[in-house]
Amino acid sequence: MTNEQAAELLALMADQLKATDRMSETFEKRFTQLNETMLNGFVRMEDKFDALTGRVDHLTGRVDHLTVEMREVKTDIRDMKGDIREIKTEAQITNRRLQATFEQAGHLTEVATGQQGRLRQLETEEPSNAELHRRVLALEEQFRR
Repeated sequence: MTNEQAAELLALMADQLKATDRMSETFEKRFTQLNETMLNGFVRMEDKFDALTGRVDHLTGRVDHLTVEMREVKTDIRDMKGDIREIKTEAQITNRRLQATFEQAGHLTEVATGQQGRLRQLETEEPSNAELHRRVLALEEQFRR
C-alpha cells in the first residue's frame, strides 16, 4: 500500500469517524429530546392522575354525604309513615264518631219532625182564643137564661 493510498484510507477513516461522531451527537441530542419529552409526558400524566384522584376523592366524599342524607331521609320517611298510620287511625275513629253523630242528628230530626206534626195537629184541633172566648160568652148566655 502506498503512502497515497494510506493517506486516502486515513482520510476516509477520519471522515468516517467524523460522520460517526456527528451521528453520535445527533443520536445523543435525539435521545435527550426523547428523554425530556417522555419525562414531561410522565410529569403531565402524574399531574393529571393527581387531578383525577382529587376529583374522585371529591366525588367519593359527595357520595358518602349523599349516602348519609339518604339514610336520614329513609328514617324520616319511616317516621312519616308511622305518623300517617296514626293519623289514618284517628281519622277513622273521627269518621265513626261523625257517622254516629249524623245518625243521631237524623234520628233527632225525625223525632222533631214528628213532634212538629203533632204540635200542628194539636194547634189545628185546639180552638183559637177567639173561639174559646165566643164559647165562654155562649155558655154565659145560656146560664143567664
